[in-house]
Amino acid sequence: MKFRVTEKATRPVQEPKDSCFYCHEPIGEFHKDDCVLVNKKVKVMAIVEYEIEVPNSWDKQQIEFSRNLGSWCADNMLDELYTLSQEEGCLCDFVTFKYLEDVGTEFLDE
Repeated sequence: MKFRVTEKATRPVQEPKDSCFYCHEPIGEFHKDDCVLVNKKVKVMAIVEYEIEVPNSWDKQQIEFSRNLGSWCADNMLDELYTLSQEEGCLCDFVTFKYLEDVGTEFLDE
């Protein structure tokens, strides 16, 4: 699919404002196939490894039950990760991403 370059593809720091800031195609022409404004949706898996506190007597089964099937809500992980990011400065050492699949067609995001 081809997408026409519009004025929305320009950026404030750009002079003259007559082309896409990224692929440099003129307004009215088509964005290049590798322009970063032509996007698609993909599914990724985030693998997050970090330490938590649990009762000393809990084994693997109890820990996994607590987090996966118990009343603990996975949204609580957001608070844990926020605290970790404040302590460590960022989460880059704790998270890796894996591409799973494309889930949508390409679209323009000027």
